[in-house]
Amino acid sequence: MRQRLTRATVVSACALGVLASPMVGIANGQTPAGVQVGPAHISTRLDTRLNGAAQAAWKPAREAERRANQLLLAGDLKGAEAEARRALSLMPAPVGPLANTANRSPYATQLLGRILVRQGKYREGLPMLLVGHANVVGTGEDPDIAIAYCRLGDYMNAKRFCSGFISRRLRNTPAAADLPGTRTLANLEASALLRRGLNALGEGRPKEANADFIAAERVTPKNVFVAYTLGRSFVYDMQNGREAWKRFRLVAAKGHEPIRTEALRQIGGLRGWFRIHPEEAPAGYVANAK
Repeated sequence: MRQRLTRATVVSACALGVLASPMVGIANGQTPAGVQVGPAHISTRLDTRLNGAAQAAWKPAREAERRANQLLLAGDLKGAEAEARRALSLMPAPVGPLANTANRSPYATQLLGRILVRQGKYREGLPMLLVGHANVVGTGEDPDIAIAYCRLGDYMNAKRFCSGFISRRLRNTPAAADLPGTRTLANLEASALLRRGLNALGEGRPKEANADFIAAERVTPKNVFVAYTLGRSFVYDMQNGREAWKRFRLVAAKGHEPIRTEALRQIGGLRGWFRIHPEEAPAGYVANAK
């Protein structure tokens, strides 16, 4: 199974999408006191708008911001939260082109919101994430926002950030019947989790991706495309043929083309692996069973 790692390309599910919409403390267009939401993209990253003295004043905040992002990517959410809060506390008083901007760093605000949401602090983190999204991105997909809304039980707002579309990068588009889609709150959450997991996978964080795929399976346990994506994650990233086996069996039994054929190919490969390593076969495995 290890030799096959380099031959794999993990497929993606769900391109997310449409408009940013405030809610949970930012309802009906209201924003937290003193925070600007709008197209102005003012952040610590716009170095060209600051002179040398201003850049020096912002340096400690930028460094804390970078450390917070690094800790988030490393999975240290508590450390990331502390550094993100420190970054915001170190922001200098606004001057020059920043003078009329109450929120001096939408990026750092968004980062702290994302960290809080990843810890399950949805009501505290979501308003920050929305403020940062409106300033840094403007509109478009955000799986963290969609997941937070789903876990707060708000289907309509969650759907604004997850359309359930398939990624255009797929060579063979899975059948619509195999995708989680957005029909229910659980389906919508699964689509957002798949997207977030695939983002993590593309950025070289396979364990984080696998955790999101497992979470997607938890809310939609019989979904074919979730099972397919998780099966590939177990084979190619986690080196766990036993867990991959049952996911590919589900896809082979209930899936449609083209992923059904791919699942059958994976099952054939796993049979070969289990012949060589019978100790890794799942409980009840029969070598010649279909």
